[in-house]
Amino acid sequence: MNGRAGRNAAGTSGEERSRNVRGGAQPERRSGEHRTQGSPASTGPKDLRRAPHRGLSGEHRTPVISAAGKRVVVIGGGDTGMDCLSSANREGAESVLMLDVYGTVPEGGRYADTPWPQAPRRTETTYALDEGGERRFGTQVTLLEGEGRRLARAHARQVEGSSSRDLQPVPGSEFMEEAELCLVAIGFTHPAHDGLISDLGLDLDARGNVRAKAFATSRDGVYAAGDARVGQSLIVNAIADGRRAARMVDRRLREFAAAPEGAAA
Repeated sequence: MNGRAGRNAAGTSGEERSRNVRGGAQPERRSGEHRTQGSPASTGPKDLRRAPHRGLSGEHRTPVISAAGKRVVVIGGGDTGMDCLSSANREGAESVLMLDVYGTVPEGGRYADTPWPQAPRRTETTYALDEGGERRFGTQVTLLEGEGRRLARAHARQVEGSSSRDLQPVPGSEFMEEAELCLVAIGFTHPAHDGLISDLGLDLDARGNVRAKAFATSRDGVYAAGDARVGQSLIVNAIADGRRAARMVDRRLREFAAAPEGAAA
């Protein structure tokens, strides 16, 4: 939430300003009041634990990534992975290979738990694949190999299983692909707990998200919405959730303003 309204609309007893909130907020306390200009999202990226590095000096995050002229491997077959594939093609990548750990999509993208007229959970093709590139199902990356800061190869294998928690490798299915760029798009776990969430002492649910069933958290006057409350999802869902949370905050402030002076809100 942004700013204050009424008597401590930001809802806590001090002022907290979160600047450039990305991997967890860095709150700044002032004069006994809290003002929040940013909020935590699903900032905890999943670790690619099963893909150790050989010959690479570590993970390097660069402000500009270009796929032009490179052989690109995309790990992950969701919406973000598709965006990575499409962007790499449009930037002029030599080739783009998407490695999807999940099995082949059923005809029409429909699994037993999503019959018509429910929307398919996954699709056989998308705009990104229509533009070019290859997607391989049931494939798990096991090793990223290179020299210094330059990626050279991605090692992978075929896997079988109904979910990411029970995948079993297929014997003799190991293979290697030349690659100069690897884009990891395998989702997020939960909001970063250090910083704002930890400092406010907010309760978490079993998945590590902020516990806020009706948007109100365990701390009076502090609300959560979007990814911080329900986990990673589409941005349109976060926007809708934020609007619902704003209505709850507005209702709380109106009740607070209408209360007699000195009465509990």
